[in-house]
Amino acid sequence: MREGSMRLAKITCAAVASLALACAAAADDKPAPRPAPPTSQHLLVEVAKDGDTFRVVRTTVVPSALPKRRDKTRVFPWRCALIAMDGAVLHEVGLADPTELRGEFHNADDPSRIDAVHVRQPEPVHFTVRLPKLTAARIDFFALQPELRRAAKVTAKDYVQLGSAALPEAGKSP
Repeated sequence: MREGSMRLAKITCAAVASLALACAAAADDKPAPRPAPPTSQHLLVEVAKDGDTFRVVRTTVVPSALPKRRDKTRVFPWRCALIAMDGAVLHEVGLADPTELRGEFHNADDPSRIDAVHVRQPEPVHFTVRLPKLTAARIDFFALQPELRRAAKVTAKDYVQLGSAALPEAGKSP
């Protein structure tokens, strides 16, 4: 039985070695690999908001897939939509309000309590949005109606449009 096992091991090693040589020879005949598909890249878009005006400051191509959102049930005070040339919505994502800075501090009278403080940022405000790398015309920005900010569930019609920013070609500054 031992001799049979040794013979099987030698045959297996020979087969693996010849397969490796065949694969190496075939690899030399293959054309160069194609560039990575667009899904393996996404955009980091820097936006400036000044009053009612939104402007794309810079777009940067990130060489990795768009991170998956883990907070899909969270109600965001803002959202943005990536809009195609024909007006179709290509992608939507929720955002924290970039015009608001939130801090948490221990209460002076009761250190076991934490108080939240919200401060409105002076404009212009700069913020970033991660978007898929798709051919698009613009980014539309929306804010949740104030009375619904604490709602457990909202729909797209609960948001009002704040403005739009033209989207330059990826990797180029306007």
